[in-house]
Amino acid sequence: MKTADLTVGSQVCRKSKGATNGRIGQVIEVQADHVRVHWIRKGNGSPMNQKSWVFANDLQEIAKNRAVASIHKKISYIIEQVEQGPLTPEELESLFKILRNVKGDNLWAIGIRSYMAGPRDHDMKFLEGLADQCMDDIFTMTCIVGQDGVICLLRTVK
Repeated sequence: MKTADLTVGSQVCRKSKGATNGRIGQVIEVQADHVRVHWIRKGNGSPMNQKSWVFANDLQEIAKNRAVASIHKKISYIIEQVEQGPLTPEELESLFKILRNVKGDNLWAIGIRSYMAGPRDHDMKFLEGLADQCMDDIFTMTCIVGQDGVICLLRTVK
């Protein structure tokens, strides 16, 4: 199987075990011949929560479901928007407005609100850090700053 056959959101299992008696997981990142998988079910059927890198050739895709198709559609939209290039000054101001309105009680939301309430001497370094986090964990950052915020942050990456 080529890596191109596995996409973010694909549900997979190890070829040697199969879906009936092996772990089942979801692809969260694809790089060259390696795939990062978020394992969600053990071989005995009990739930698990573990992420690991696996050779793409060791995996087989399980039939897609509606949730996977939905995630694939959203990720495709985000990629399309990010490809528009760097932010304009108006879009940068819009990004700061999004960051000023972040809600929630998780560490990222608290950190963003604290920075936005402070002196803001290092805006571009702050945005670089948030953009790096978006590249590492796009799903969590989408929950915190929203899809538009993630798109703007990813467009700041050079």
